[in-house]
Amino acid sequence: MATVLIIDDDPDIRETVQLMLSEHTTITAGDGEEGLNICRQTLPDLVLVDIVMPRKEGIETIIDIRKYWPDLPIIAMSGGGRGPHQDYLKDAVALGANKMLAKPFKAADLRQAISEFV
Repeated sequence: MATVLIIDDDPDIRETVQLMLSEHTTITAGDGEEGLNICRQTLPDLVLVDIVMPRKEGIETIIDIRKYWPDLPIIAMSGGGRGPHQDYLKDAVALGANKMLAKPFKAADLRQAISEFV
């Protein structure tokens, strides 16, 4: 069983992803700053990070995770925002995410993505 950190500003998304990952231990954070603090306290096995968030958005969070924990697997997720979500996700991978998932995604797709790393 892996520990997965879910970073997303939408509490409904965090809860839904937790339910999808019931076979894993999950920790949640509402933005990148909170997520980084959790990584400092309890290093997870994998991070799921939304791209468009207030306070500290996903791209900044990915860059910081790579700086401090270069081998920590990161899956970027986005449903869009100010532009097409595929553009955000491609940027996230270019800047350090290991994989990308466009929202909405199916539980099987999420589990498959996670199984590649843990």
